[in-house]
Amino acid sequence: MTLTLTRQKENLENYIRSKGTSIKGFNLYQNQVLLEKQIIESYETADRPKELVDLVNTIEAFTEIGTYEVNDFASEILEEVSLDRTDLPNLNKKTNKVKYNIRSFSGYIYFSQEQMDDREYNLHEFLGKRIIKLERKTKNKEIGKILQTAEKKTATDIDELKSIISLISPERKVSMVLTQSLFDTLSKIKDSSGNHLLKANKTTGTTETFYVDDFLIVDDTTLGNKGDKLAFIGDLENFVTLFDLRKSTLYWASSNNVFAQKLTLHTRFDAKKIEADCGYLVAWN
Repeated sequence: MTLTLTRQKENLENYIRSKGTSIKGFNLYQNQVLLEKQIIESYETADRPKELVDLVNTIEAFTEIGTYEVNDFASEILEEVSLDRTDLPNLNKKTNKVKYNIRSFSGYIYFSQEQMDDREYNLHEFLGKRIIKLERKTKNKEIGKILQTAEKKTATDIDELKSIISLISPERKVSMVLTQSLFDTLSKIKDSSGNHLLKANKTTGTTETFYVDDFLIVDDTTLGNKGDKLAFIGDLENFVTLFDLRKSTLYWASSNNVFAQKLTLHTRFDAKKIEADCGYLVAWN
C-alpha cells in the first residue's frame, strides 16, 4: 500500500525523535531509511532562484554504474528518406559516450535537543528544508568542479566577454555563470556618462547587458578560489549531465569524537562532462 505524503512525513518525524528505533513505513537501502522522491520533492519551493543544478541536464539513474550515449549537438537533425522507405537515414552520427559511476556524499544534519524534545516543533519540515539545501549545494559544487575544466579564455572588458559569448552557437541555450568577485567588479564599471554598464536581475537570473539565456552568480569557490574573478560561458545543459540515483537516505550514526549519535544524510549521484566544446572558463585580467 502506498502511504500518503502526510503519513510519510509523520513516519519521518517518528524516526527522528526515536533516534532511529522507529522505522515503520520506511523502505531500507543499505540499512538506511530511504527517503522516497515524493517526500523530497514536497520540500522544494517553486520560487527558489535558479542554481547550477537547475541548468544542467539531469538524468535519473537506475544503476550505480552505466554508460550514457547522446548524439553530438550539431548532428541532432533528422535525415531525409524516400517515401517508399527503401533507404535508411544516416545512422552513423557522431555520438558522445560517457561512463558514470554513482558516488555517495554524506554529512551530519545538526539540530538541538530542544528541537527534539519539543513535540510542537515541526521537526520534519526543518529537516526537509535542510536536506534540500545540502543536496543542492553539494551538487552545485560538483558541477562547478567540471566547469573548471572548460577551455580557458581571458577577458579585460565587457566587450571581450561579449565576444566570447558570440563563440557559442546561437542555436544553443547559453548560460553565463559569474563568481561573486567578478560580479562585484563588473557591477562597478561605468560608461562615459557615469551609468553602470552591467544591468542584471539576480532574482530572475537575467541580464540586459549580455545576450544569454541565464545569468547566474555563484560563490567564488564554486569555480575556483576565494577572490578569483571567473566566469563560465556556455551551454550548461550539454556541457554537464548529472546522474542522480534518487536514493537519499537517513541514518543515525555514532560519532567517533562525540559520545552521541548524529543524524546523517547520504545522497548519491555523479556529474560528468558531456560536450567539451560548448563552454569556456573565462578569467578576468
